Amino acid sequence: MRVLGIGNYCDLAALYLRLSAERHEVKVFIDAPLCQNILNGMIAKTDDWRSELPWVKSAGGEGIILFENVSCGGLQDELRKEGFNVIGGSAFGDRLEIDRAYAQSLLAELGLSTAETRHFSKRQEGLRFLRERPRRYVLKFNSPDLAHRNFAGGFADGRDISALLQNLPDTP
Repeated sequence: MRVLGIGNYCDLAALYLRLSAERHEVKVFIDAPLCQNILNGMIAKTDDWRSELPWVKSAGGEGIILFENVSCGGLQDELRKEGFNVIGGSAFGDRLEIDRAYAQSLLAELGLSTAETRHFSKRQEGLRFLRERPRRYVLKFNSPDLAHRNFAGGFADGRDISALLQNLPDTP
């Protein structure tokens, strides 16, 4: 098998090492500059994953492109149309993941029970909500750029979510 891993932070490093140990060919693209040293000397890496597409294609049915992140669904759909085996999301999956209100409404239409959700466009609105209704909450951002900041609160009064919101920078 020939695997091209594509991600921001190399979250699947252990998987790449395992695949390599099992004698599969593996190359990895790591987008985040601070993470580009991960797997140095252990796994082949590339600075331009698109230039590796012929390498993947030449493996035929044994070639796989593995996307680690949400928000590349449209690109993944295109690669599938071009005949690549892609493990990852899709444009529709991205919409479900990023647009929480849409996903929740779709699930409700299908008759599935869902957790109550609230959308706040301003931090102060969310903080006011937490003060007025103290309980345990989950904070999820409607942006792939902020998904790493999603957080499942543990305190019964929501003070951990409140602290997180108060201490977030104004820009991602």
